[in-house]
Amino acid sequence: MIWSVLLCLAQIGTDPVVTAELETRNAWLGDPVTLTVDIHFDNSWAFELQEVPKQLEKATVLDQHWEPVRKDQDTGLNVLTLKANLAWYEMGEFKVPPIEFRGTLNGTDTRVFRTPELTIDIQAMLQEDDQTAAPPRGQVELPVSALWPWLVGIGLFACVLAFFVGYAIRKRRKQAITPEKPLDPPYDEALARLQALTTGSLLKEGKVKAFYVEINQIIRRYYARLNGIPAEEMTTFELADWFEFHGFESAFRQLNDQFHDLCDRVKYAKYDPEEGEHNEVVNWAHQLLDQLKPQEKEVTSVAVG
Repeated sequence: MIWSVLLCLAQIGTDPVVTAELETRNAWLGDPVTLTVDIHFDNSWAFELQEVPKQLEKATVLDQHWEPVRKDQDTGLNVLTLKANLAWYEMGEFKVPPIEFRGTLNGTDTRVFRTPELTIDIQAMLQEDDQTAAPPRGQVELPVSALWPWLVGIGLFACVLAFFVGYAIRKRRKQAITPEKPLDPPYDEALARLQALTTGSLLKEGKVKAFYVEINQIIRRYYARLNGIPAEEMTTFELADWFEFHGFESAFRQLNDQFHDLCDRVKYAKYDPEEGEHNEVVNWAHQLLDQLKPQEKEVTSVAVG
């Protein structure tokens, strides 16, 4: 159908045709998916090589580039191709909204053309150490007489287990209850963990992803303890919305977005950061700690007598 439209376009010289397609309609959480946009037009048209917005609803645009214009051998039309890698950090079915492109006819008449709306299904991916459940094994049929030794053995084992469990409970009751060590203040705890991470060996051992996972967890636990929210389970977008709704300053929210964007790209999009970005993410983490650090209350001295 598209080729017949393009052939007609080449013959009668009418409006350009804009097509768009995703390399797959089912993808893993955080994996990049290539979006290809083709603009077919004759020599009377000219198009701006504009950039796609960094955020297309729930899709994050990781990178994009225009390919050199080429001539379609079948239709004789010019073809401009845009390649963009998108990633989703939430599960479910999502839409890639129409993208607008501006074209000019004979240098005077400017018009807007849009890509069709696309859908994609994002699924969770098993971690490297995860395993699928083993298939059920067939049951072994034993004669009734062969079951008695098993039943006796199981009964003896249950008696021995009950004895040791009861002994452990009685012994524990006799022991003095040791009070749990109080937690350090949120800022002190986060700063200590951050210093231990930066002086550790993860980056030297090439464990870049583990480094970014840990520094992200440090900041999220800091948020959770300060604000009483489940920050360690919230998505990046939920955190950003929470900060905006509760009136946090725009400078802090922008810094938080930069920090989480880099961490998410390393964790989910297989991004390989440069050494300078390691220093940058550590610097951002320190700034986030300092900007939310509780201010110590001044103690006013009162003269007695």
